Amino acid sequence: MTPVSENTKTLSLRLIAVLRPPPKITISEWAEKERVISSEETSSPGPWFSDRAPYTVGIMDAISDMKVEKVVIVTGAQMGKTNAGIMNPIGYYITHDPCPIMVVQPTITMGKTFSGKRLAPMIRDTPCLRGKIAAEKSRSPDNKILEKNFPGGYIVIAGANSAPSLKSRPVRILLFDEVDEAPITWQVKVTL
Repeated sequence: MTPVSENTKTLSLRLIAVLRPPPKITISEWAEKERVISSEETSSPGPWFSDRAPYTVGIMDAISDMKVEKVVIVTGAQMGKTNAGIMNPIGYYITHDPCPIMVVQPTITMGKTFSGKRLAPMIRDTPCLRGKIAAEKSRSPDNKILEKNFPGGYIVIAGANSAPSLKSRPVRILLFDEVDEAPITWQVKVTL
């Protein structure tokens, strides 16, 4: 019998990991188990507890339900919709079901702020995400302000005010934030 090379073993293990179906876990279960809220985001940083905002569980579980095509969240300000509808889904998909993800912010400027003030701290402070995307200050081409690569996918952050940032992006997960702040003509198209 011919011995198997280390390269073949490594390739086989990678193929098994890629072909393995995602675990039967919802986004809310992932958040309870893995998510860490950053000190930049709250006065009480630490593990995510859905008990603090129990209404977010339904939002997260709807997003992770393969039979649901569209989830619309209408709430007041500072009610946890960005965490439930954007941040936790991003963390879940990076961890358990890697794929191309687009987050649309009202403007490119807001997208840059989102990337630096929300996304980068979540990646830094959530242990299961930390090693999957290069550190914010690294010179890695896999970590730009508006595009972050991870094994099996990427996150691109677009602005509703910038047609070029929205074009030619094959994505499986599309997340919109602060739709009411986007250009009026764009809001009409999104709601159709």
